[in-house]
Amino acid sequence: MFIEAIRDRRSCRTFDPRPLEPRLLTAVQGLIRSPLIGPFGGAARFSLVDAGRRGEKRRRLGTYGFVQGAPAFLVGAIASSEYALEDYGWCMEKVVLELARLGLGTCWLGGTFRRSAFARAAGLAEGEIIPAVSPVGLPAGAKSVIDALASAVSGARGRKRWEELFLLPREDAGEWAACLDAVREAPSAANGQPWRVAMDSAAPVLHFFRVSRALAERRALQKVDMGIAMCHFELAARELGLGGSWRVLGDAPSRPGLVYLVSWDGRSSRGG
Repeated sequence: MFIEAIRDRRSCRTFDPRPLEPRLLTAVQGLIRSPLIGPFGGAARFSLVDAGRRGEKRRRLGTYGFVQGAPAFLVGAIASSEYALEDYGWCMEKVVLELARLGLGTCWLGGTFRRSAFARAAGLAEGEIIPAVSPVGLPAGAKSVIDALASAVSGARGRKRWEELFLLPREDAGEWAACLDAVREAPSAANGQPWRVAMDSAAPVLHFFRVSRALAERRALQKVDMGIAMCHFELAARELGLGGSWRVLGDAPSRPGLVYLVSWDGRSSRGG
């Protein structure tokens, strides 16, 4: 189930370099056969790129950044639009969690990939962007120095306290507390955790905000992170049978230092 995958998944940077066995390869290809549609309507398409093809590409892709030995990469593309980054974050995280359920390791890598080998491998079209990629493969048998170093640099798993992320006491969240716990577990660039959530418990409606203090280059990654958090919330809500849908409200509350993004309207019927 997704809540279990959200709780248990860890970023993986060191992989067994052997190609994915046919059973796993077929399962992965099935997950990304069709584009995924994000909560704002953007369609993200994904490809599984063999890091070992064309000889030298293994060196350039399979050892990208802190990553070692990855046999393949998940590479996606989405048409640039107002909410493209949030949609991409939602779509790719859903795939990442599905991969975790298959026992495969992944690691979010954000950046600018338009002129990279990833862009060429994905056949990036005019007007499309690649906000992030991920290595895909079986985790190596033992955690490497690379994994330990990268985790230390990013502050991985050092989650902010409930009261820092959510503008309501836990006891007031009621049945939505588990969904917010899933948001708290979401990965983010440099473990920045830019999401903040307020709740109108009488409705119930939950309002998602992004912290506004960020440099321009970091803001794009924050938007991807918001999509990841939205994915965790929605998948947890669906799994728990809680109804609702995403809505951009014109009369959403404002909060100092925060930028309103979207609200989850839980007033619709259960399981909707």
